[in-house]
Amino acid sequence: MNILLICCGGISTSLVRRRMEMYCQTHHLDYIIRAEAEDNLKYEMNDADVILVAPQLTHHYDYIRSQFAGYGKAIALIPSQDYGLANGENLVRFAEKLYEENRGSSYENDILEIITASSKAKQYAFDALDWVEKGHYLKAALSIKTARKALLPAHRIQSHLIEAQMMQSVELNILCAHAQDHLMSAVTTIDLVERMIRIFEKQEAKKK
Repeated sequence: MNILLICCGGISTSLVRRRMEMYCQTHHLDYIIRAEAEDNLKYEMNDADVILVAPQLTHHYDYIRSQFAGYGKAIALIPSQDYGLANGENLVRFAEKLYEENRGSSYENDILEIITASSKAKQYAFDALDWVEKGHYLKAALSIKTARKALLPAHRIQSHLIEAQMMQSVELNILCAHAQDHLMSAVTTIDLVERMIRIFEKQEAKKK
């Protein structure tokens, strides 16, 4: 297992890393443990199975997860007490638990997120059609704007999955193709409804 520790500068986790390595050596665990700065995460994450984020980056944690979703990595905050005490044993066990929980589940969760986001976006597009039918074009336009915003997580995860596949860290399968169908269907629906809004608006303007 390859464990990557992330903190502000990569220095404050050095003691934590050494304590984890000492525990691994004592218990004959062939794990690779590295400590890096947050800025280096995108360059150093390829070989990592587990990414542990230091407590001082709690305010960036949601951002880190959102940016690196789709790569099939287990990502979690390091428990503050174990970090402060540099408890190598607890942190190695924590990483092992994350690794086992993540195996085979992260990829499927990312796929389901694409499907869920696409379905929501498509529903907002159909809501826009309902507003068009009632002659409320401003509300229809707002629904389309909401639809495009709802689709952003799906686009982001899709991009990460493609990058991960290119790096051969995940293998795309029929489930991913199914999610891609949902995504492209949502994109087409939104584009079509947006065009219909413009057409009906022009027709309404001519009547006046």
